[in-house]
Amino acid sequence: MKKISKIIAIFAIVAIMVSTFAISAFAAKDTVEDFRKSVVYIETEFKYPATNSDLVITGAVASGTAFAVGEPGKPVQYVATCNHCVYEKEGVYICEFDLSGNILDIALLEDGTSYPAKFKEGNRIYVVDYFKPETVSIRAYYSKTSGDYVELNVIGYDDEVDVAVCKLASEPTEKIEARPFKKRDVISTGDTVYAIGYPSTSKYFDGEGKMDSSDSTVTKGIISNTVMTYGMRGAKKQFYVHQIDADITNGNSGGPLFTEDGCIIGVNAFGNINAAAAHKAQYAITSDELIKILDAHSIPYKIAGTVNVGLIIGIVAGVIVLAAVAVVIILLTSKKNKKSPVDNANTAADNRMDNVVSPLTGKYYLIGVKGVFEGKKYSIDNKAVIGRNSERCNVVFPENHPGISAVHCEIVRSGSGLVIKDCGSSYGTFIGSGEKLTPNNPVVLRSGDMFWVGDKENVFEVKY
Repeated sequence: MKKISKIIAIFAIVAIMVSTFAISAFAAKDTVEDFRKSVVYIETEFKYPATNSDLVITGAVASGTAFAVGEPGKPVQYVATCNHCVYEKEGVYICEFDLSGNILDIALLEDGTSYPAKFKEGNRIYVVDYFKPETVSIRAYYSKTSGDYVELNVIGYDDEVDVAVCKLASEPTEKIEARPFKKRDVISTGDTVYAIGYPSTSKYFDGEGKMDSSDSTVTKGIISNTVMTYGMRGAKKQFYVHQIDADITNGNSGGPLFTEDGCIIGVNAFGNINAAAAHKAQYAITSDELIKILDAHSIPYKIAGTVNVGLIIGIVAGVIVLAAVAVVIILLTSKKNKKSPVDNANTAADNRMDNVVSPLTGKYYLIGVKGVFEGKKYSIDNKAVIGRNSERCNVVFPENHPGISAVHCEIVRSGSGLVIKDCGSSYGTFIGSGEKLTPNNPVVLRSGDMFWVGDKENVFEVKY
């Protein structure tokens, strides 16, 4: 009877300890300082080759903000931002130079501008031409002053909506933290929000700034309205945005918009101000648009308010395991020379666990992300050949599809992975953030890598 009482007492103590821990975990309330741990400063280097001359503008750098996406509490492998922070569209640009030929500014012009053109005004020289920008590199800085950064590769984007998701070209990190999302339908006009990012004006108060999490700027406001718009980059499809009165400016682009309880509800994107500067409105793209990209690429995330089944199971399992340990200790103490039936049961369970194996599936897939094959999935048994020639290709584009060669490229199984090879196409095959493949030079593809053929309207992903 005494032994049973001891077991019950120990079980009660263990249950109280685990329950207290669980309640503390759920009750903890994060602060705005905790929200800042999600953001990271990014810089993208572009080059701009002109189409009507040998002029190539190099070293142009755009800065902005990105934030961690993933499962809260786990290391981060992905960040989200605005697409215009990592990509420039081709079109007519005007370039401003000083008299020594140093580039001062470059800006995209509206359609209909005459080009090529070159003229001088005062001590400035201006060149107007059609440029095809290329992304040279994308870096996320944990701290710029200490040179602590990681390269990023764009894996999913929507140029019409202006959102993009990048993958860290490294192992997952704990230097930034993922937060849960809330969707548009649970947000109301008047809700308090915080916009966090790296506006370009803020860094001049401390030289160029450290550009770490402590350098991020927080502005507070409310949801003024939630409306449907075409955005500010000549988009042709409508999407929802939150109009906010929290101040954002250049450099805030790509940063997260938080609720008071630390959930991300949008991507800070653009502002609109009238000529007299009397009225100003700022907008964040709703998290729903970003979640569409995360779903398309099977990137994990959490929606606030959903039950964390894993945590509940973990708590219950913890109570059971600790209680079982207590029982074993008591029985071993009372019968040192006799093997406990509980020990036998545990040994049998351990033996069963040793036989549980999670083998690789051995499945290789090519998935259409954007374009003609969007949403389609192909199994790669030996190789997949992409092009317009139906006799030589097994992923066949329409005969007159622009930018696609008869035999454009192929993806081949090699050992335990995949390699991609451009087959001498006219318009090229591109991987990562825009690296153009050298014809007939195989390059390794990892699971989750993306590539496009001809242009960014024909995007594929590999999974294995």
